[in-house]
Parts: sequence; C-alpha cells; structure tokens
Amino acid sequence: MAHVRSISFPSRSQPEYLRVEIELNRLKTWESTSISSTTTPFSLNTIQQGLVGLAELYNCVQDLLVSPAIQMGRLAEEALEASVGLIDSCSTTRELVLMMKEQVQDLQSKHTECFYV
Repeated sequence: MAHVRSISFPSRSQPEYLRVEIELNRLKTWESTSISSTTTPFSLNTIQQGLVGLAELYNCVQDLLVSPAIQMGRLAEEALEASVGLIDSCSTTRELVLMMKEQVQDLQSKHTECFYV
C-alpha cells in the first residue's frame, strides 16, 4: 500500500519566513547589480557585501528551522508517521486474522467430512 505524503511549508505570515524572503530578495538585488557591471571584476567590497548577505540569509534560515511552528510541524509529522505505521500494523494483523479464520473454517470442514465418512 503506497502512502501519499504532502509537504507543508510554513505560513508566509511568520516573521522568520518573511526575514528569509527579505534576505533572499537582497541577495537577488546584489546579484543583479553585481552582474550588470560585468565590465569590472568584482571588487573586494562587492564580494564582502555578498558574503554578508549570505551570512544573514544563513542566520535567518537557522532561526526559521528552530521556530516553534517548524518544531510543531516536525512533531506533527512524526505523529503522522507513527499513525501510518500503526495503521499498517493493524492492516497486517487483520489480514493474518482473516487467513487464520479461513484455515479454521477449512479445518472445521475437513473435520466434519471425517466425522460423516
């Protein structure tokens, strides 16, 4: 039995998510500005600005990953996975019980045949 899972992204109204978007937009702006001036090689200042932007983005992503909403999402995902495992176990148990029931009925049928022969 295949299980379909969906990925839920955090709400866009979360401050951590908004900070990540802001930093991404800053980096995109930095990139387009830096690339548009291709006649000159990257200056030390330009490289430094890019690295600072990457560091800020990294910090924002770290904050997002430890945010309560993400942690609750992880807990919910773990609970769902445990539920799927439990449902799989119940399904397997049901199949085994049905097989045993068939075997008992078969034995009863054979026992009845032996009794009347």
